[in-house]
Amino acid sequence: MKALGINTLAAFVLALFLGACNKSPSFASPNLSSVPASFSAIKTGILDAKCVFCHSTTKPKGGVSLSSYDEVMSSPGAVTPFQPHQSQLFWQCYKGYMPEMGPPLSTLELQTLYDWIAYGAPNN
Repeated sequence: MKALGINTLAAFVLALFLGACNKSPSFASPNLSSVPASFSAIKTGILDAKCVFCHSTTKPKGGVSLSSYDEVMSSPGAVTPFQPHQSQLFWQCYKGYMPEMGPPLSTLELQTLYDWIAYGAPNN
């Protein structure tokens, strides 16, 4: 067996690293026969607790207010119903960019947000 050159090995390690950085989230697909995550639970448990300090009606950082359902849905690109992978609200939290202050969302919070968007982001 031929030994790998340092350049070949470095290229292989770099390819593995870049592949790992670009992975899509591997959240469980929501069980569409069960009760979907509710916006009221998202608002109380996630948005009010971790987001509205910076993204409220009075001070919408980046022009994004997460104070109400209508404001969430009218913020361009924030939520694309049925498409969590296309929704910036999910991606910014998943990648750890948001919230900027305080701890990141837990896996359960991310799954809840993912499920709510995957169900069509209903106002329930």
